Amino acid sequence: MKRLRTGINYIIGLVYIIVVLLIMAVCLLKPQHNLISRQLLIGIILVFFFFLMLYLLLSFMFRKKGNGFCDAVFTVLSILWGIVLICIGVLCRNSTVSFWDYEICYRSALEFARNISLSDAFYFSVNPHNWKCVLVLAFVMKIGYAMGLEDPYYLLLVLNIILIEAALFSSKYILKAFFPYKPGMSLMLIVMFGSCLPLYALSQSFYTDSLSFGFSVIGISLFHYAFIHVGNKYLKSAFLVLSGILVGFGFTMKVTSFICGIAFFLCLLLRIDNKNSNVKYLCAFIRATFGFILICVLLEVISMNYEWYRDKDKFSEPTISYVAMGMKNDGTYYGNRDFRIALDEITDSNEKAEFTKAYICENINELWSIDHILAKMRANYASGNLGAEDFARYSYGDENVLSRLFNYDGDLYWYGCKYDMIWLFQIYLVTAIGATLSFLKKNRSSTVLMGVYELTFLGYFLFLFIWEANNRQLFNMLPMLIIGYVLSLELILGCVVEYIERISFSEKHQGNTVSDDLDGDKQNPCAQGKN
Repeated sequence: MKRLRTGINYIIGLVYIIVVLLIMAVCLLKPQHNLISRQLLIGIILVFFFFLMLYLLLSFMFRKKGNGFCDAVFTVLSILWGIVLICIGVLCRNSTVSFWDYEICYRSALEFARNISLSDAFYFSVNPHNWKCVLVLAFVMKIGYAMGLEDPYYLLLVLNIILIEAALFSSKYILKAFFPYKPGMSLMLIVMFGSCLPLYALSQSFYTDSLSFGFSVIGISLFHYAFIHVGNKYLKSAFLVLSGILVGFGFTMKVTSFICGIAFFLCLLLRIDNKNSNVKYLCAFIRATFGFILICVLLEVISMNYEWYRDKDKFSEPTISYVAMGMKNDGTYYGNRDFRIALDEITDSNEKAEFTKAYICENINELWSIDHILAKMRANYASGNLGAEDFARYSYGDENVLSRLFNYDGDLYWYGCKYDMIWLFQIYLVTAIGATLSFLKKNRSSTVLMGVYELTFLGYFLFLFIWEANNRQLFNMLPMLIIGYVLSLELILGCVVEYIERISFSEKHQGNTVSDDLDGDKQNPCAQGKN
Protein backbone atom coordinates (compact mmCIF):
# COMPACT_ATOMS: atom_id res chain seq x y z
CA MET A 1 0.00 0.00 0.00
CA LYS A 2 2.82 2.39 0.85
CA ARG A 3 4.47 1.74 -2.53
CA LEU A 4 1.13 2.40 -4.25
CA ARG A 5 0.75 5.74 -2.47
CA THR A 6 4.32 6.73 -3.25
CA GLY A 7 3.77 5.76 -6.89
CA ILE A 8 0.63 7.90 -7.09
CA ASN A 9 2.54 10.83 -5.60
CA TYR A 10 5.24 10.44 -8.24
CA ILE A 11 2.67 10.27 -11.03
CA ILE A 12 0.97 13.46 -9.81
CA GLY A 13 4.33 15.26 -9.74
CA LEU A 14 5.38 14.03 -13.17
CA VAL A 15 2.05 14.91 -14.82
CA TYR A 16 2.15 18.37 -13.25
CA ILE A 17 5.64 19.07 -14.57
CA ILE A 18 4.63 18.01 -18.08
CA VAL A 19 1.39 20.04 -18.05
CA VAL A 20 2.89 23.28 -16.70
CA LEU A 21 5.82 23.14 -19.14
CA LEU A 22 3.36 22.52 -21.99
CA ILE A 23 1.26 25.53 -20.91
CA MET A 24 4.33 27.74 -20.74
CA ALA A 25 5.58 26.64 -24.14
CA VAL A 26 2.22 27.10 -25.89
CA CYS A 27 1.40 30.46 -24.30
CA LEU A 28 4.87 31.98 -24.65
CA LEU A 29 5.20 30.99 -28.29
CA LYS A 30 1.94 32.74 -29.16
CA PRO A 31 0.67 34.99 -26.34
CA GLN A 32 -2.49 37.08 -26.42
CA HIS A 33 -2.95 40.87 -26.42
CA ASN A 34 -0.18 41.42 -29.00
CA LEU A 35 2.44 40.59 -26.41
CA ILE A 36 5.94 39.77 -27.66
CA SER A 37 7.33 36.34 -26.83
CA ARG A 38 10.93 37.49 -26.54
CA GLN A 39 10.06 40.26 -24.09
CA LEU A 40 7.95 37.89 -21.99
CA LEU A 41 10.70 35.26 -21.82
CA ILE A 42 13.34 37.79 -20.78
CA GLY A 43 10.94 39.33 -18.28
CA ILE A 44 10.08 35.96 -16.73
CA ILE A 45 13.77 35.09 -16.25
CA LEU A 46 14.58 38.51 -14.76
CA VAL A 47 11.60 38.47 -12.39
CA PHE A 48 12.44 34.90 -11.40
CA PHE A 49 15.95 35.91 -10.30
CA PHE A 50 14.67 39.11 -8.69
CA PHE A 51 12.18 37.26 -6.47
CA LEU A 52 14.70 34.50 -5.74
CA MET A 53 17.23 37.11 -4.57
CA LEU A 54 14.52 38.90 -2.60
CA TYR A 55 13.57 35.66 -0.88
CA LEU A 56 17.24 34.96 -0.16
CA LEU A 57 17.58 38.46 1.33
CA LEU A 58 14.47 38.07 3.49
CA SER A 59 15.62 34.66 4.70
CA PHE A 60 19.07 36.05 5.56
CA MET A 61 17.75 39.19 7.29
CA PHE A 62 15.24 37.37 9.51
CA ARG A 63 17.04 34.09 10.09
CA LYS A 64 17.90 34.92 13.73
CA LYS A 65 14.87 37.05 14.59
CA GLY A 66 12.60 34.17 15.60
CA ASN A 67 9.07 33.31 14.55
CA GLY A 68 7.46 35.81 16.93
CA PHE A 69 9.24 38.79 15.41
CA CYS A 70 8.54 37.61 11.85
CA ASP A 71 4.87 37.05 12.67
CA ALA A 72 4.64 40.59 14.05
CA VAL A 73 6.22 42.06 10.89
CA PHE A 74 3.89 39.93 8.75
CA THR A 75 0.83 41.16 10.66
CA VAL A 76 1.84 44.83 10.40
CA LEU A 77 2.53 44.55 6.65
CA SER A 78 -0.74 42.70 6.02
CA ILE A 79 -2.72 45.40 7.85
CA LEU A 80 -0.98 48.13 5.85
CA TRP A 81 -1.72 46.25 2.63
CA GLY A 82 -5.39 45.92 3.62
CA ILE A 83 -5.56 49.68 4.22
CA VAL A 84 -4.07 50.26 0.76
CA LEU A 85 -6.74 48.02 -0.81
CA ILE A 86 -9.51 49.86 1.03
CA CYS A 87 -8.13 53.25 -0.03
CA ILE A 88 -7.97 52.15 -3.66
CA GLY A 89 -11.53 50.83 -3.42
CA VAL A 90 -12.73 54.17 -2.04
CA LEU A 91 -10.80 56.26 -4.57
CA CYS A 92 -11.95 54.14 -7.51
CA ARG A 93 -15.61 54.28 -6.47
CA ASN A 94 -17.50 55.31 -9.58
CA SER A 95 -20.18 52.78 -10.39
CA THR A 96 -21.30 49.61 -8.65
CA VAL A 97 -21.44 47.53 -11.77
CA SER A 98 -19.06 45.75 -14.09
CA PHE A 99 -19.87 43.31 -16.87
CA TRP A 100 -23.48 42.40 -17.64
CA ASP A 101 -24.04 39.50 -15.22
CA TYR A 102 -22.57 41.34 -12.28
CA GLU A 103 -24.50 44.50 -13.10
CA ILE A 104 -27.77 42.59 -12.82
CA CYS A 105 -26.69 40.80 -9.63
CA TYR A 106 -25.65 44.00 -7.84
CA ARG A 107 -28.75 45.92 -8.90
CA SER A 108 -30.99 43.02 -7.86
CA ALA A 109 -29.30 42.81 -4.47
CA LEU A 110 -29.91 46.53 -3.94
CA GLU A 111 -33.56 46.13 -4.87
CA PHE A 112 -33.98 43.08 -2.66
CA ALA A 113 -32.32 44.82 0.30
CA ARG A 114 -34.66 47.80 -0.14
CA ASN A 115 -37.73 45.54 -0.48
CA ILE A 116 -38.27 46.67 -4.06
CA SER A 117 -39.60 44.33 -6.77
CA LEU A 118 -36.78 42.85 -8.82
CA SER A 119 -36.48 44.39 -12.26
CA ASP A 120 -34.65 41.31 -13.61
CA ALA A 121 -36.34 38.43 -11.78
CA PHE A 122 -36.55 36.27 -14.91
CA TYR A 123 -32.75 36.45 -15.27
CA PHE A 124 -32.44 34.21 -12.19
CA SER A 125 -34.81 31.67 -13.66
CA VAL A 126 -32.38 31.38 -16.57
CA ASN A 127 -29.22 31.74 -14.43
CA PRO A 128 -30.19 30.33 -11.00
CA HIS A 129 -26.54 29.86 -9.95
CA ASN A 130 -26.27 33.63 -9.43
CA TRP A 131 -29.27 33.93 -7.12
CA LYS A 132 -27.41 32.72 -4.01
CA CYS A 133 -24.78 35.38 -4.67
CA VAL A 134 -27.57 37.98 -4.72
CA LEU A 135 -28.97 36.69 -1.42
CA VAL A 136 -25.57 37.06 0.25
CA LEU A 137 -25.06 40.56 -1.16
CA ALA A 138 -28.57 41.62 -0.13
CA PHE A 139 -28.03 40.27 3.40
CA VAL A 140 -24.84 42.33 3.79
CA MET A 141 -26.55 45.39 2.28
CA LYS A 142 -29.39 45.13 4.80
CA ILE A 143 -26.82 45.06 7.59
CA GLY A 144 -25.25 48.18 6.08
CA TYR A 145 -28.59 49.98 5.98
CA ALA A 146 -29.31 48.90 9.58
CA MET A 147 -25.95 50.43 10.57
CA GLY A 148 -27.00 53.72 9.00
CA LEU A 149 -24.81 53.47 5.91
CA GLU A 150 -26.27 55.23 2.88
CA ASP A 151 -24.08 53.28 0.46
CA PRO A 152 -23.54 49.57 1.32
CA TYR A 153 -20.65 49.42 -1.16
CA TYR A 154 -18.20 50.37 1.55
CA LEU A 155 -19.31 47.62 3.92
CA LEU A 156 -19.00 45.09 1.09
CA LEU A 157 -15.55 46.45 0.30
CA VAL A 158 -14.36 46.03 3.89
CA LEU A 159 -15.74 42.47 4.04
CA ASN A 160 -14.00 41.62 0.78
CA ILE A 161 -10.69 42.92 2.13
CA ILE A 162 -11.19 40.91 5.32
CA LEU A 163 -11.75 37.80 3.19
CA ILE A 164 -8.53 38.45 1.25
CA GLU A 165 -6.62 38.99 4.50
CA ALA A 166 -8.08 35.76 5.91
CA ALA A 167 -6.86 33.90 2.82
CA LEU A 168 -3.41 35.44 3.32
CA PHE A 169 -3.19 34.42 6.99
CA SER A 170 -4.57 30.95 6.20
CA SER A 171 -1.91 30.51 3.53
CA LYS A 172 0.73 31.41 6.10
CA TYR A 173 -0.69 28.89 8.58
CA ILE A 174 -0.73 26.11 5.98
CA LEU A 175 2.89 26.75 4.99
CA LYS A 176 3.93 26.70 8.62
CA ALA A 177 1.93 23.54 9.37
CA PHE A 178 3.01 21.39 6.43
CA PHE A 179 6.60 22.44 5.85
CA PRO A 180 9.57 23.25 8.12
CA TYR A 181 8.91 26.92 8.77
CA LYS A 182 11.50 29.43 7.59
CA PRO A 183 11.28 33.14 8.51
CA GLY A 184 11.36 34.39 4.92
CA MET A 185 8.37 32.31 3.80
CA SER A 186 5.63 34.35 5.45
CA LEU A 187 7.13 37.64 4.27
CA MET A 188 7.42 36.32 0.73
CA LEU A 189 3.75 35.36 0.91
CA ILE A 190 2.72 38.95 1.50
CA VAL A 191 5.06 40.16 -1.26
CA MET A 192 3.29 37.86 -3.72
CA PHE A 193 -0.23 38.74 -2.56
CA GLY A 194 0.65 42.43 -2.61
CA SER A 195 2.18 42.34 -6.10
CA CYS A 196 -0.78 40.55 -7.72
CA LEU A 197 -2.55 43.26 -9.74
CA PRO A 198 -5.80 41.29 -10.35
CA LEU A 199 -6.38 41.25 -6.58
CA TYR A 200 -6.58 45.05 -6.64
CA ALA A 201 -9.25 44.90 -9.34
CA LEU A 202 -11.39 42.08 -7.98
CA SER A 203 -11.27 43.24 -4.35
CA GLN A 204 -13.81 45.91 -5.32
CA SER A 205 -16.24 43.53 -6.99
CA PHE A 206 -18.78 41.35 -5.24
CA TYR A 207 -19.56 38.71 -7.83
CA THR A 208 -19.20 34.94 -7.35
CA ASP A 209 -15.43 35.01 -7.94
CA SER A 210 -14.62 37.43 -5.15
CA LEU A 211 -17.33 36.05 -2.83
CA SER A 212 -15.81 32.56 -3.05
CA PHE A 213 -12.18 33.68 -3.00
CA GLY A 214 -10.13 32.05 -0.29
CA PHE A 215 -12.87 30.01 1.36
CA SER A 216 -11.22 26.72 0.45
CA VAL A 217 -7.83 27.66 1.90
CA ILE A 218 -9.51 29.17 4.99
CA GLY A 219 -11.56 26.00 5.50
CA ILE A 220 -8.49 23.79 5.01
CA SER A 221 -6.47 25.72 7.59
CA LEU A 222 -9.31 25.51 10.11
CA PHE A 223 -9.70 21.77 9.45
CA HIS A 224 -6.00 21.18 10.05
CA TYR A 225 -5.97 23.33 13.18
CA ALA A 226 -8.95 21.50 14.65
CA PHE A 227 -7.64 18.06 13.71
CA ILE A 228 -4.12 18.61 15.09
CA HIS A 229 -4.36 21.16 17.88
CA VAL A 230 -7.84 21.11 19.44
CA GLY A 231 -8.12 18.60 22.28
CA ASN A 232 -11.70 19.08 23.47
CA LYS A 233 -13.82 16.71 21.40
CA TYR A 234 -16.86 19.01 21.29
CA LEU A 235 -14.84 22.05 20.28
CA LYS A 236 -12.96 19.93 17.74
CA SER A 237 -16.24 18.76 16.20
CA ALA A 238 -17.55 22.34 16.06
CA PHE A 239 -14.42 23.56 14.27
CA LEU A 240 -14.48 20.64 11.84
CA VAL A 241 -18.12 21.29 10.97
CA LEU A 242 -17.32 25.00 10.56
CA SER A 243 -14.44 24.18 8.21
CA GLY A 244 -16.87 22.22 6.04
CA ILE A 245 -19.33 25.13 6.13
CA LEU A 246 -16.65 27.53 4.91
CA VAL A 247 -15.62 25.26 2.04
CA GLY A 248 -19.29 24.62 1.23
CA PHE A 249 -20.08 28.32 1.13
CA GLY A 250 -17.26 28.89 -1.35
CA PHE A 251 -18.56 25.96 -3.39
CA THR A 252 -22.08 27.41 -3.61
CA MET A 253 -20.69 30.73 -4.79
CA LYS A 254 -18.23 29.22 -7.29
CA VAL A 255 -18.03 25.48 -7.96
CA THR A 256 -14.34 25.56 -8.91
CA SER A 257 -13.32 26.75 -5.42
CA PHE A 258 -13.96 23.17 -4.26
CA ILE A 259 -11.08 21.79 -6.36
CA CYS A 260 -8.54 22.84 -3.74
CA GLY A 261 -10.51 21.06 -1.00
CA ILE A 262 -10.61 17.82 -2.98
CA ALA A 263 -6.85 18.02 -3.62
CA PHE A 264 -6.18 18.54 0.10
CA PHE A 265 -8.31 15.54 1.11
CA LEU A 266 -6.72 13.20 -1.44
CA CYS A 267 -3.11 14.23 -0.74
CA LEU A 268 -3.52 13.97 3.03
CA LEU A 269 -5.12 10.56 2.62
CA LEU A 270 -2.18 9.45 0.48
CA ARG A 271 0.25 10.54 3.17
CA ILE A 272 -1.36 8.75 6.12
CA ASP A 273 -0.28 5.10 6.32
CA ASN A 274 -1.25 4.36 9.92
CA LYS A 275 -4.57 2.56 10.33
CA ASN A 276 -5.60 4.46 13.47
CA SER A 277 -4.65 7.78 11.87
CA ASN A 278 -6.72 6.90 8.82
CA VAL A 279 -9.77 6.22 10.97
CA LYS A 280 -9.35 9.51 12.87
CA TYR A 281 -8.84 11.43 9.64
CA LEU A 282 -11.90 9.90 8.00
CA CYS A 283 -14.02 10.65 11.09
CA ALA A 284 -12.84 14.27 10.99
CA PHE A 285 -13.58 14.43 7.28
CA ILE A 286 -17.11 13.09 7.86
CA ARG A 287 -17.81 15.89 10.33
CA ALA A 288 -16.47 18.46 7.89
CA THR A 289 -18.59 16.91 5.14
CA PHE A 290 -21.64 17.32 7.36
CA GLY A 291 -20.92 21.06 7.58
CA PHE A 292 -20.39 21.20 3.81
CA ILE A 293 -23.74 19.53 3.10
CA LEU A 294 -25.48 21.60 5.78
CA ILE A 295 -24.62 24.98 4.24
CA CYS A 296 -25.35 23.77 0.69
CA VAL A 297 -28.79 22.46 1.71
CA LEU A 298 -29.55 25.56 3.79
CA LEU A 299 -28.78 27.96 0.94
CA GLU A 300 -30.78 25.80 -1.45
CA VAL A 301 -33.80 25.79 0.89
CA ILE A 302 -33.63 29.57 1.31
CA SER A 303 -33.32 30.05 -2.45
CA MET A 304 -36.33 27.83 -3.13
CA ASN A 305 -38.54 30.33 -1.29
CA TYR A 306 -38.50 32.55 -4.36
CA GLU A 307 -40.61 31.91 -7.42
CA TRP A 308 -37.97 32.85 -9.99
CA TYR A 309 -35.54 30.33 -8.49
CA ARG A 310 -38.18 27.58 -8.42
CA ASP A 311 -38.76 28.20 -12.14
CA LYS A 312 -35.17 27.20 -12.93
CA ASP A 313 -36.31 23.74 -14.10
CA LYS A 314 -38.44 25.42 -16.76
CA PHE A 315 -36.10 28.11 -18.04
CA SER A 316 -32.51 27.58 -16.88
CA GLU A 317 -29.61 26.92 -19.19
CA PRO A 318 -28.29 23.36 -18.98
CA THR A 319 -24.89 22.91 -17.33
CA ILE A 320 -23.67 21.11 -20.41
CA SER A 321 -24.00 24.35 -22.39
CA TYR A 322 -20.66 25.42 -20.88
CA VAL A 323 -19.17 22.09 -21.96
CA ALA A 324 -20.59 22.69 -25.44
CA MET A 325 -18.84 26.06 -25.69
CA GLY A 326 -15.61 24.53 -24.43
CA MET A 327 -15.26 22.13 -27.34
CA LYS A 328 -15.34 24.50 -30.30
CA ASN A 329 -12.91 27.17 -31.56
CA ASP A 330 -11.02 28.61 -28.59
CA GLY A 331 -13.77 27.60 -26.15
CA THR A 332 -14.67 31.18 -25.20
CA TYR A 333 -18.05 32.89 -25.21
CA TYR A 334 -16.95 35.01 -28.17
CA GLY A 335 -15.74 31.93 -30.04
CA ASN A 336 -19.24 30.45 -29.76
CA ARG A 337 -21.31 33.61 -30.20
CA ASP A 338 -23.76 32.06 -32.71
CA PHE A 339 -24.46 29.18 -30.34
CA ARG A 340 -25.00 31.52 -27.39
CA ILE A 341 -27.35 33.81 -29.32
CA ALA A 342 -29.41 30.86 -30.54
CA LEU A 343 -29.50 29.33 -27.05
CA ASP A 344 -30.64 32.60 -25.45
CA GLU A 345 -33.55 32.80 -27.89
CA ILE A 346 -34.92 29.47 -26.61
CA THR A 347 -37.01 29.82 -23.45
CA ASP A 348 -37.82 26.22 -22.52
CA SER A 349 -35.12 24.42 -20.50
CA ASN A 350 -35.74 21.05 -22.17
CA GLU A 351 -35.45 22.56 -25.62
CA LYS A 352 -32.22 24.25 -24.57
CA ALA A 353 -30.86 20.91 -23.43
CA GLU A 354 -31.75 19.24 -26.73
CA PHE A 355 -30.21 22.09 -28.72
CA THR A 356 -27.04 21.87 -26.61
CA LYS A 357 -26.76 18.10 -27.05
CA ALA A 358 -27.05 18.53 -30.81
CA TYR A 359 -24.30 21.17 -30.71
CA ILE A 360 -22.08 18.82 -28.73
CA CYS A 361 -22.66 15.93 -31.13
CA GLU A 362 -21.88 18.21 -34.04
CA ASN A 363 -18.57 19.38 -32.58
CA ILE A 364 -17.45 16.42 -30.45
CA ASN A 365 -14.55 15.63 -32.76
CA GLU A 366 -13.17 19.14 -32.47
CA LEU A 367 -12.63 18.61 -28.72
CA TRP A 368 -9.52 16.54 -29.55
CA SER A 369 -8.32 18.78 -32.35
CA ILE A 370 -4.77 20.02 -31.75
CA ASP A 371 -5.68 23.50 -33.01
CA HIS A 372 -8.63 23.66 -30.63
CA ILE A 373 -6.60 22.43 -27.64
CA LEU A 374 -3.80 24.96 -28.27
CA ALA A 375 -6.24 27.84 -28.85
CA LYS A 376 -8.19 26.98 -25.71
CA MET A 377 -5.02 26.68 -23.67
CA ARG A 378 -4.02 30.20 -24.73
CA ALA A 379 -7.49 31.52 -23.91
CA ASN A 380 -7.26 30.03 -20.41
CA TYR A 381 -3.66 30.83 -19.53
CA ALA A 382 -2.10 33.39 -21.88
CA SER A 383 -3.83 36.57 -20.70
CA GLY A 384 -2.33 36.51 -17.21
CA ASN A 385 -4.83 38.92 -15.63
CA LEU A 386 -7.16 36.26 -14.14
CA GLY A 387 -10.22 37.86 -15.72
CA ALA A 388 -9.77 41.25 -14.03
CA GLU A 389 -10.78 43.00 -17.25
CA ASP A 390 -14.36 41.81 -16.69
CA PHE A 391 -14.57 43.85 -13.50
CA ALA A 392 -12.58 46.90 -14.58
CA ARG A 393 -14.62 47.64 -17.71
CA TYR A 394 -17.24 49.78 -15.97
CA SER A 395 -16.58 49.73 -12.26
CA TYR A 396 -13.73 52.25 -12.30
CA GLY A 397 -13.46 55.84 -13.48
CA ASP A 398 -11.98 56.56 -16.90
CA GLU A 399 -8.83 58.25 -15.58
CA ASN A 400 -7.65 56.08 -12.71
CA VAL A 401 -4.71 53.68 -13.04
CA LEU A 402 -6.66 50.43 -12.56
CA SER A 403 -9.06 51.27 -15.37
CA ARG A 404 -6.17 52.19 -17.64
CA LEU A 405 -4.46 48.87 -16.79
CA PHE A 406 -7.42 46.50 -17.14
CA ASN A 407 -9.88 48.16 -19.50
CA TYR A 408 -9.50 46.97 -23.10
CA ASP A 409 -9.45 50.63 -24.20
CA GLY A 410 -7.00 51.73 -21.50
CA ASP A 411 -3.70 53.22 -22.61
CA LEU A 412 -1.84 51.00 -20.11
CA TYR A 413 -3.72 47.79 -20.94
CA TRP A 414 -0.85 46.29 -22.96
CA TYR A 415 1.62 47.00 -20.15
CA GLY A 416 -0.76 45.61 -17.55
CA CYS A 417 -1.19 42.36 -19.48
CA LYS A 418 2.58 42.08 -19.92
CA TYR A 419 3.19 42.57 -16.19
CA ASP A 420 0.45 40.10 -15.24
CA MET A 421 1.66 37.40 -17.60
CA ILE A 422 5.31 37.76 -16.54
CA TRP A 423 4.26 37.70 -12.87
CA LEU A 424 2.10 34.61 -13.35
CA PHE A 425 4.46 32.67 -15.59
CA GLN A 426 7.49 33.15 -13.37
CA ILE A 427 5.33 31.44 -10.72
CA TYR A 428 4.78 28.57 -13.15
CA LEU A 429 8.52 28.41 -13.84
CA VAL A 430 9.46 28.38 -10.15
CA THR A 431 6.83 25.78 -9.25
CA ALA A 432 7.96 23.59 -12.17
CA ILE A 433 11.51 23.68 -10.78
CA GLY A 434 10.19 23.07 -7.26
CA ALA A 435 8.07 20.16 -8.43
CA THR A 436 11.09 18.66 -10.19
CA LEU A 437 13.19 18.91 -7.03
CA SER A 438 10.34 17.45 -5.02
CA PHE A 439 9.94 14.68 -7.59
CA LEU A 440 13.61 13.75 -7.33
CA LYS A 441 13.43 13.34 -3.54
CA LYS A 442 13.58 9.76 -2.31
CA ASN A 443 10.62 10.21 0.05
CA ARG A 444 8.22 12.33 -1.95
CA SER A 445 5.37 11.81 0.51
CA SER A 446 7.11 14.24 2.89
CA THR A 447 6.24 17.15 0.60
CA VAL A 448 2.47 16.70 0.89
CA LEU A 449 1.88 20.43 0.46
CA MET A 450 3.55 20.43 -2.95
CA GLY A 451 1.24 17.55 -3.87
CA VAL A 452 -1.83 19.57 -2.82
CA TYR A 453 -0.72 22.45 -5.04
CA GLU A 454 0.06 20.18 -7.99
CA LEU A 455 -3.25 18.35 -7.75
CA THR A 456 -5.13 21.65 -7.41
CA PHE A 457 -3.47 22.96 -10.56
CA LEU A 458 -4.19 19.75 -12.46
CA GLY A 459 -7.80 19.85 -11.26
CA TYR A 460 -8.26 23.32 -12.74
CA PHE A 461 -6.48 22.24 -15.92
CA LEU A 462 -8.81 19.26 -16.36
CA PHE A 463 -11.88 21.36 -15.56
CA LEU A 464 -10.94 24.05 -18.06
CA PHE A 465 -10.15 21.42 -20.69
CA ILE A 466 -13.82 20.38 -20.82
CA TRP A 467 -15.44 23.66 -19.70
CA GLU A 468 -15.88 27.07 -21.28
CA ALA A 469 -12.51 28.81 -21.62
CA ASN A 470 -12.32 31.64 -19.12
CA ASN A 471 -9.15 32.90 -17.46
CA ARG A 472 -11.27 34.14 -14.54
CA GLN A 473 -11.77 30.54 -13.38
CA LEU A 474 -8.15 30.53 -12.15
CA PHE A 475 -8.75 33.35 -9.66
CA ASN A 476 -9.80 30.99 -6.86
CA MET A 477 -6.59 29.00 -7.33
CA LEU A 478 -4.50 32.04 -6.44
CA PRO A 479 -3.89 31.31 -2.70
CA MET A 480 -2.73 27.74 -3.38
CA LEU A 481 -0.72 28.97 -6.38
CA ILE A 482 1.21 31.40 -4.18
CA ILE A 483 1.68 28.74 -1.49
CA GLY A 484 3.19 26.39 -4.08
CA TYR A 485 5.38 29.23 -5.33
CA VAL A 486 6.83 30.13 -1.92
CA LEU A 487 7.33 26.45 -1.10
CA SER A 488 9.17 26.00 -4.41
CA LEU A 489 11.40 28.99 -3.68
CA GLU A 490 12.38 27.36 -0.39
CA LEU A 491 13.10 24.03 -2.11
CA ILE A 492 15.27 25.80 -4.72
CA LEU A 493 17.11 27.80 -2.08
CA GLY A 494 17.60 24.67 0.02
CA CYS A 495 19.15 22.82 -2.91
CA VAL A 496 21.44 25.77 -3.72
CA VAL A 497 22.64 25.96 -0.10
CA GLU A 498 23.10 22.19 0.02
CA TYR A 499 25.15 22.29 -3.19
CA ILE A 500 27.35 25.11 -1.90
CA GLU A 501 27.91 23.31 1.41
CA ARG A 502 28.78 20.11 -0.42
CA ILE A 503 31.39 21.91 -2.56
CA SER A 504 32.76 23.69 0.50
CA PHE A 505 32.97 20.42 2.44
CA SER A 506 34.61 18.67 -0.51
CA GLU A 507 37.26 21.39 -0.88
CA LYS A 508 37.89 21.45 2.86
CA HIS A 509 38.12 17.67 3.03
CA GLN A 510 40.46 17.62 0.04
CA GLY A 511 42.62 20.28 1.64
CA ASN A 512 42.78 18.37 4.91
CA THR A 513 43.80 15.24 3.03
CA VAL A 514 46.68 17.00 1.30
CA SER A 515 47.80 18.56 4.61
CA ASP A 516 47.64 15.20 6.37
CA ASP A 517 49.71 13.62 3.59
CA LEU A 518 52.35 16.32 3.90
CA ASP A 519 52.46 15.92 7.67
CA GLY A 520 52.76 12.19 7.20
CA ASP A 521 55.66 12.65 4.83
CA LYS A 522 57.48 14.77 7.40
CA GLN A 523 57.17 12.01 9.99
CA ASN A 524 58.05 9.19 7.60
CA PRO A 525 61.71 8.30 7.83
CA CYS A 526 61.73 7.00 4.31
CA ALA A 527 60.29 10.25 3.04
CA GLN A 528 62.79 12.27 4.98
CA GLY A 529 65.57 10.11 3.70
CA LYS A 530 64.45 10.70 0.15
CA ASN A 531 64.37 14.40 0.75
